[in-house]
Amino acid sequence: MGTCVYYGCNEHTISLTDHKYCVFHAPKDKKGISDYEFNTSIFDKIEKGKYDFEGYIFPAGISFEGKEFEKEVNFKNAKFEGKFEECGYRNSCVIFNKVNFKSLANFSEAEFSGGTTDFEEAIFSGKTAYFIETKFTGGSAFFNGAIFDNGYSDFYGAEFSGGGAYFGRANFSKGSANFNKAIFSGGDADFSEAEFSGGNANFSGAEFSVGNSDFRGTEFSGGVANFRRAKFLGGGADFRYAEFSDNLIIDKNIIKCSLNFSDIKLSDESTFYFTNPEFIKPEKNIRIIFSNIRFNPFEAYFENINYPEKHKSNGDFINIVIIFRYCNLKDVYFTDSDMSLFSFYKSIFEEAKYYSCLWKEEKRIFEERIYSYV
Repeated sequence: MGTCVYYGCNEHTISLTDHKYCVFHAPKDKKGISDYEFNTSIFDKIEKGKYDFEGYIFPAGISFEGKEFEKEVNFKNAKFEGKFEECGYRNSCVIFNKVNFKSLANFSEAEFSGGTTDFEEAIFSGKTAYFIETKFTGGSAFFNGAIFDNGYSDFYGAEFSGGGAYFGRANFSKGSANFNKAIFSGGDADFSEAEFSGGNANFSGAEFSVGNSDFRGTEFSGGVANFRRAKFLGGGADFRYAEFSDNLIIDKNIIKCSLNFSDIKLSDESTFYFTNPEFIKPEKNIRIIFSNIRFNPFEAYFENINYPEKHKSNGDFINIVIIFRYCNLKDVYFTDSDMSLFSFYKSIFEEAKYYSCLWKEEKRIFEERIYSYV
């Protein structure tokens, strides 16, 4: 009997894996023990205060519900490959509901492939929560009501491909939240009524490719809401009633669906940017809606908004309308844009600032052109 070859592991090997791996790092079908015995050995480690599970392969569903991890817990590169045979938790592969992570929690490069993943009402109160390049491939990921009361929450490059990503009512109350280059390709991305009060909310380079992106009622009160270079490719993105205490940046985005910013609230310190979009042909029309919004004078920018040249050249028509309803646009900047794409229905636009804009007809209030919304 030797030592497991997994880097940093000191556990003894088992014969079923040719003396290469311990029972924790052995493949799912070569553990040599039952699923129940495996889970029991995990809980025995927790009872002894041993929280290093890096690279472990979990063969069956396991529940940590309500547990407290007093020290740093490490699930980096862990594989959750099983699920509960009979379970009231949405066919879960792992349950972290109401778990309290009191120190650093590391789930970077872990993969949840056995079923859905539940972190609902979990508390991350340690220094950092790492989900860097974590893959949720087996089902939806539920973080509804989770509290990130830590220094930094990092979902850089995380992939939500097995189902929806649900962060409704989640609270990022201390430190910034990073979803840079996260990919939401399995279903809806739901951040409705979430609160980003601890710092910046970074969704730059994120990809919303399937389902709806729901930011209704989300509160961005801790810093900048950055969606630069995000790709909106799914069923639509809804920011209605969201609140912003700092800058909102929608810049250099690829847009294939409708976006709704109706009734968003901008603080006196907020600067709004909707600049340099790239529109690509959708299955339906593209509607960008701004309704009942008070833009701060000299602090709102709509720049380089034009019909895509590649569609002009090949005659491939896209119906794009950027709609302002009941908005006061005094001292709002419009620069280098094709104003035939805009509708100013019942909005005060005469005192906006226009620079190098293209008007295909005399300035007027455009007729109402849409009857369906995001």
